[in-house]
Amino acid sequence: MANAMRRVSVRNLRAHKVRLLLTLISVILGTAFVAGSFVFTDTLKGSFDKIFTSATKNIDSQVQPRHSYDPGVPTSLVNTIRNVPGVRAVQPEITAPLILVDSHGKKVDSGGAPSEGGVWTSAADSISKPATFVSGHAPSTAAEVVVNQGAAKKGHLHTGDRVKIVLPTPPRWG
Repeated sequence: MANAMRRVSVRNLRAHKVRLLLTLISVILGTAFVAGSFVFTDTLKGSFDKIFTSATKNIDSQVQPRHSYDPGVPTSLVNTIRNVPGVRAVQPEITAPLILVDSHGKKVDSGGAPSEGGVWTSAADSISKPATFVSGHAPSTAAEVVVNQGAAKKGHLHTGDRVKIVLPTPPRWG
């Protein structure tokens, strides 16, 4: 009986070679896609874990608004927080979406994520390693800004160029 069953199976496989080949290819491709999806997901998860771990690396305590929809912690509390015993540095984080306009009135397109700006923190008050500069220096007055290298390159901006910053709404600094 087993011999007859084997003969029928072999005869069926010989008769349908193309079907067998296509079945093998679909199984191999399906397995490869599933394995590739797992590798991609793990790589992405590892990248995000590294980003979030390094973003809060030197922070022991963080003051945040009570609710995520609140506008933030008033900046008037910075000196109060700074005077708490054991506090080495206070780094306020004030950010807003913005549009950077060059001296010719043209928008500087970042070509990727939305443009965002924030307040500059001096090296003495910085919790993380201070930024390094390709050219120029840290802003020393309210009329100076730092532009990242990618935006400067795309907008053909150089140290000392005049730019305009357009905010969607007037800023409220607490």
